[in-house]
Amino acid sequence: MLATEVESGITKHESEVISNLLAELKPQTTAEIGCAHGGSTSVIAQALEHNDRGHHFAVDPFQVSYWKDAGKIRVSAANLSHRVTFHDEYPERVFHTLPELDFVFIDGSHLFDFTIMDFVVSDRRLKVGGIMAFHDTWMGAVRGVLRFVLSNHAYQPFNVGKHTRPLSQFRRFRQRAAVQIARVISGESDWITTRTPFERFGLDHANLVFVKKTGQDTRDWRYFNEF
Repeated sequence: MLATEVESGITKHESEVISNLLAELKPQTTAEIGCAHGGSTSVIAQALEHNDRGHHFAVDPFQVSYWKDAGKIRVSAANLSHRVTFHDEYPERVFHTLPELDFVFIDGSHLFDFTIMDFVVSDRRLKVGGIMAFHDTWMGAVRGVLRFVLSNHAYQPFNVGKHTRPLSQFRRFRQRAAVQIARVISGESDWITTRTPFERFGLDHANLVFVKKTGQDTRDWRYFNEF
């Protein structure tokens, strides 16, 4: 089903998971934050093309200045430009102009505050029953956002196929070591907490996490759950 080879950003397995999900959902409108080389963009656009319906909005303020239009070139080369509208702008300046969305893929800054903002603007356009995907959830900031979302908003984990395949003992050790090294490099010298961020959600081994919106935001202004 995948005519374009995914070389960066998302893995081949992740691209298949997204493609299969969209084949099942058959969304009318989709969006993503963070296009880069266009790997996820082309996968989503191709899924829409396979469904023979739907349009995708790719939002990336650095598509021109940093990525040199790599995502646009990739989508054009795959003859999928008619399925995609690119916005070379920050999501908070664009998302309010988009139609209601059935699916959103978040793979932007990965800083905690920016990822929270990505969630907020996406949530305002996502339909109840819609799916939001977070990539690079090995990163503490992204996991923190997901813990906040699942603890404080009307969202629940949405398991797709077997994308949460169990890790071998060696791979589990290697992944934890890589995270520790990343934290040391970033200036965080404290040991990683023994608490598994996604343990109570059953998502601790996934690098691509899907959540489903189950209702509108009806929280009281004083509402807050620790996460």
